[in-house]
This record gives sequence, C-alpha cells and structure tokens, in this order.
Amino acid sequence: MTLKDAKKKKRLSMLEKLKNNQQKYEKENKIIEHLLHHPIFLNANSIGITLSMAHELDTRFIIRYAQILGKMVYVPLCDYQSKQMSFVRYTCPEDLTKDSYGIDIMDHQIDLGTHPEVLIVPGVVFNTQGYRIGYGGGYYDKFLSNYDGQTMSLIFELQLDEVITEEHDIAVDWIITEDRIIEAEVKA
Repeated sequence: MTLKDAKKKKRLSMLEKLKNNQQKYEKENKIIEHLLHHPIFLNANSIGITLSMAHELDTRFIIRYAQILGKMVYVPLCDYQSKQMSFVRYTCPEDLTKDSYGIDIMDHQIDLGTHPEVLIVPGVVFNTQGYRIGYGGGYYDKFLSNYDGQTMSLIFELQLDEVITEEHDIAVDWIITEDRIIEAEVKA
C-alpha cells in the first residue's frame, strides 16, 4: 500500500466515524467554549476559518461571535485549477454561495489574499504533535508554508490518532478538543 493509499484509508475511516459522532452538539459547545477563552483567539484582530461541512464542528457561531467582538473574519477561496488557496473577508450569510464542489464560499473577493493573524485549520485526523491528515488536496499545507501567524485546530477527541507525515506537512500550534487544549509537541 502506498503512502497516499494509507492516508486515504485513514481519512475515509475517520470520516465515517465523524458521520456517526455521538453527542456532537454537546462536544461542539465544549470545544467552542475552550476556543472563546483561549488568549490567542481573544487577542487576535483577525481570524481565518472554514465554512464547515455537516460532519465538522459547526463554525458559524464562531464566525458570528468573532464579528461581534470586532474581529475581521476570513474564509478560504480555493482555485481548483492552480491548487492554491487564499482568504477573503467573510461579510454575512447572505453573501454565501456554493462552489463547483458544493462547498460554501463567499460570492465576492473582498480583501483577497489577506493573511489573518490566527488561522483555524481543518482536518480529518490529527496527532498530538499537531500534524494532520486533511482532505487530500494539499491546500492548507501549501498555504501554511508561507504563513507566519498562529494556527489552531478545533477537533473532536475521536479525531486524535496516529498520523502518517510527509516532509511537506506543517503542524498546527494548538489543538482544541472537547476534553483538552493541546500545545503541539513539535520539536525543532
């Protein structure tokens, strides 16, 4: 089995577990509570965050709360031809549309290319060193290779597992679950 196949198998297995995640709403509330009291989130003037899919932690409350606090919120915009991702300003739910893959995106390009102070990085499987298996496109690893802000991931405890890493993988700084806040153990 190739490395790519092994990652794909682990990704698909975890996605199935996430679809059957018991007490998801209660777990989400605990994760969000941890985030909203974390100094990195509190002190940031801008955050980058995905518009979540059904099996992921729902990010819409975080987005709205950050806006109420006066933070600038940015969401991803992917160019599927060049395999590049950039961020645009989140304005309001009425400005959302679906891309060619059915993923929510903003219907504008306001502040295209902004690098938020804090980036909340999605993924499927994580280890306590901050490494992750994402959705397989490499968009976040490419973006993170030129990003110098703080990174966090909001995940369910069940997403912690062994992760197959490659040379280009970039760990996140913090992982927040319903049970704990983990400062990544990456050693330089």
